[in-house]
Amino acid sequence: MANVSNSVPGHRFVHSNPTPNGTFYAVYDSCIANNIPSRDLAFIEERRYSGNIYEHVASDEKYFRSLSDAKAYVKDHFQSGAEYFSLNQSADPDNVLHAIIDKITYLIA
Repeated sequence: MANVSNSVPGHRFVHSNPTPNGTFYAVYDSCIANNIPSRDLAFIEERRYSGNIYEHVASDEKYFRSLSDAKAYVKDHFQSGAEYFSLNQSADPDNVLHAIIDKITYLIA
């Protein structure tokens, strides 16, 4: 379980238990080398949680309640923006339609 209590002004992080059985958005830098973040390209993943159980992938992840909040954080902290992956795309990565829908969803978020 990831307890996210740190905060960046102007961004709404997910704190403890927002709503049971919902989704949240994890932002992380996959290019960390020698514990130094690259801050070039971020990845935003839509994830599910049940109660207070979070799927924790990387140690430097930030969590948000909405895609627009995650996108605002990326805009302020990463040079090249982000790649967004919805639950549908994560479940079926070979489906081009999911990738196209995710690109459009990220642009209008």
